Order: sequence, then structure tokens, then C-alpha cells
Amino acid sequence: MPLTHDQQVAVSQYLKNTASPPQCPVCGASNLRVQPDLVQLPSHDAADGHRPVVEVECQYCGYLLHFSPGVMGLVLDEESKEDAP
Repeated sequence: MPLTHDQQVAVSQYLKNTASPPQCPVCGASNLRVQPDLVQLPSHDAADGHRPVVEVECQYCGYLLHFSPGVMGLVLDEESKEDAP
């Protein structure tokens, strides 16, 4: 599922507010880029067996970080459709 531009900006703001400056845990570089699509990781805890995560990539070494959209306060389109009457 693609992230909207506003969602990508919200992820960037979240990272700037919680990790100042956000850095790669492998190489220490600060050039992290929010990827445009949510990734579905296998999960035994999720009802459908998958957990959506926001992927952030270090543009220097290529390390991938995964973040929970719920913890970031991101409202996903699928959730908002489920809440609709």
C-alpha cells in the first residue's frame, strides 16, 4: 500500500521529533529516506498473518529500518475504511 505524501512527511517529522537527528544504527549517517510503500512483514500476532510497517532506508549503506505506523500515529487508508459506516 502506498503512503501519501502527507504520510511520508508525517513519518519524517516523527523521526525528527523522536530521534534528533535520526541516524542509521549501522553507519551513523543521517541521510535516511522514507520509502513510498508500506511493507507487509509476516507476523504471528496479526489476524491476517502480516503486519504493515513503514520502511526507512539509509541512503549511504542501504540498511533498512522498520517502524510501526500505529506508534507513529499514522492513519492508514484500510483502517479508515473499516471505521466508516
